[in-house]
Amino acid sequence: MKSKEQLLQAFVLAAFIAVCCDAANSDLPAPVEIDYFYEAGCPECIRVRERILPDLKAKFDGLYTLRMYNIAVESNVVRMLAFREKLHVVGNKPVWMVVDYTHILNGYSRIEDGLFDCVNEAIAVRLDPEWKPPEPIEVDFSKAVMGAMKNLAGIGVVAAGLSDGINPCAIGVLVFFISVLSVSGLRGRQLLFAGIPFCLGSFAAYFLLGLGLLHVLRMWAGIDLLYRGMEWAMAALLVVLAVLSFKDAWAYVRTGRESALTLKLGDWLRNRIHRLIRDGVRAGRIVPAAFVLGALVTLLEAPCTGQAYLPALVLMIRNSISVGSALGWLVLYNLLFIVPLFVVFGLVYFGTGTERLVGWSRRNVPIAKILLGAVFLLLAVLLAI
Repeated sequence: MKSKEQLLQAFVLAAFIAVCCDAANSDLPAPVEIDYFYEAGCPECIRVRERILPDLKAKFDGLYTLRMYNIAVESNVVRMLAFREKLHVVGNKPVWMVVDYTHILNGYSRIEDGLFDCVNEAIAVRLDPEWKPPEPIEVDFSKAVMGAMKNLAGIGVVAAGLSDGINPCAIGVLVFFISVLSVSGLRGRQLLFAGIPFCLGSFAAYFLLGLGLLHVLRMWAGIDLLYRGMEWAMAALLVVLAVLSFKDAWAYVRTGRESALTLKLGDWLRNRIHRLIRDGVRAGRIVPAAFVLGALVTLLEAPCTGQAYLPALVLMIRNSISVGSALGWLVLYNLLFIVPLFVVFGLVYFGTGTERLVGWSRRNVPIAKILLGAVFLLLAVLLAI
């Protein structure tokens, strides 16, 4: 198979050179246009530089133009976004190439398997006397375009992170934790010594969970059809969740009972979390115990609190220019997630009783549900466009 490919390549090159020689008094056929987007230091980018580019030069030297764009440079980010929009690129690999403004090679494996074939094909079509050069992709370098893209992602991530933190599931579990601490006799600074580790444990567990999901989603991002299908399916699910969230708000206003809610922690899971908190507080050494409790409780309640997390992660990948950028969004999301937890602990520290917190939490269930529904709809729109 290799020998056949090499013979075909040699034939195409020979024909190309012959045409060039016959056209001594005319313009030579244009070189193949290759646009290469990469992230400095990423493993796949290093492999392309060390394995693919030397072979490209050895086989096609003089027959192509290679433009390299480091996406750490702001202007290159704008160019990358223009290419993604024009060519409908789904997923955001740290390295990808475009041949003749048409053929997309997203990720190292696609480049390794398809680059030379694409270049061969591009050279072959240039032998046709009626061949016309490909039209370059226009790039708008206005700051308005850059700002709009960043703001679009920022609104979705901030809204999802805050809504995740004010989810009645998370607030209800936190109020229960504080009530157990109060019954155990913890007051003042002791309460802070328990509350801060609890919030930090919650942050650590949620961040690591998101980091793992982010890694899996980035791997799926290379399968364009599957990934786009997942985005549409997720958008549809978010619409359903929004409807259920609005329905829950109305049901709670009418009945005032948690049992009327559809999106909530199941009784078995809630009872298990409560038992875990009671056992953890009794175990002593409240600082390490609170950190572990925060982590475990957050993971257990993730099916309820994390309804916006996965869509937000998909949004981060789509709008991030690099792995580092996606991690930055992930850190921001999780900081926003624990802000309401710190606020609740601060209120208790400054004298707000647990009974008052319970009453406030119950009164605001409809508002929280409406806000969650609105965020679900926002995320659905952002994933669908």
